Amino acid sequence: MYTHISVMTQEVLKYLNLESGGVFVDVTLGAAGHSSAILAKSNLARVYGIDIDKEALERAKRKVVNNPRLHLVHGNFRNMEILLAKKGITCIDGLVGDLGLSSMELDDPERGFTFRQEAPLDMRFNQEDDIKTAYDIINTYPQDELARIFKEYGDEKFPGRIARVITEHRAKKPIETTKELGEIIWEVVPARARKARLHPATRVFQALRIEVNDELGALKDMLEQAIRLTSSGGRIIIISFHSGEDRIVKNIFRDAKKEGKVKLITKKPILPTVKEIAENPRSRSAKMRVVEKI
Repeated sequence: MYTHISVMTQEVLKYLNLESGGVFVDVTLGAAGHSSAILAKSNLARVYGIDIDKEALERAKRKVVNNPRLHLVHGNFRNMEILLAKKGITCIDGLVGDLGLSSMELDDPERGFTFRQEAPLDMRFNQEDDIKTAYDIINTYPQDELARIFKEYGDEKFPGRIARVITEHRAKKPIETTKELGEIIWEVVPARARKARLHPATRVFQALRIEVNDELGALKDMLEQAIRLTSSGGRIIIISFHSGEDRIVKNIFRDAKKEGKVKLITKKPILPTVKEIAENPRSRSAKMRVVEKI
């Protein structure tokens, strides 16, 4: 089990304009690491922490006890404007989004995010949502569609081979658990891939999680709303962990700059320090981009 450590917290505090306080939104509240740091840094800041996972909100409530400046909001960040409007918020002074999955979610065997523990193939961020699960995708998607999402969302090197063997297995019986899927992938990849730093199933599981939760579509929706909601001089900080996520952030920020809506504070993404990576290996693929609303 891992203790969740928020990524690039000092950089978040550096780039947010916290001096005058105001309303800030943490669109991925998680364990409230970034929100707690913002509240500690500025006595004038109010934070609205959004999370789709009710368990995450409960953990945040326990962590940040009796702080009236933290407001917990349950929902998908792609509906940020509506969620905040219900709280009377129509303009914000800054926003941070850490797109990495929290360690608690990764390590919860009931959620089905990891092949390292036996669990149903679920992968929904909010298990109350009536949406397709990883089980549905693995057992019903056509072979070519499986290969596409493995390659596009997971940067998988052997998407066609893995998709073909999955369809062969499910023709005999449904693939039901995380370990079962992990073992199928382990067996099908070349021997050299089994010696790599990443387990061969890592990219496929990432791709499934992104497909289940429509993460890239939600990210686009959230970024467009963030640019509309943020007041002049306010900053938007996004930390991504996947090339597809970073590409979306880069392109939306670039287009907003061309339209005269924002200026780029970071022309190239900021990366975690060597020290942070050593202390928190899960930060190694993080990329931070920052813009300021004009």
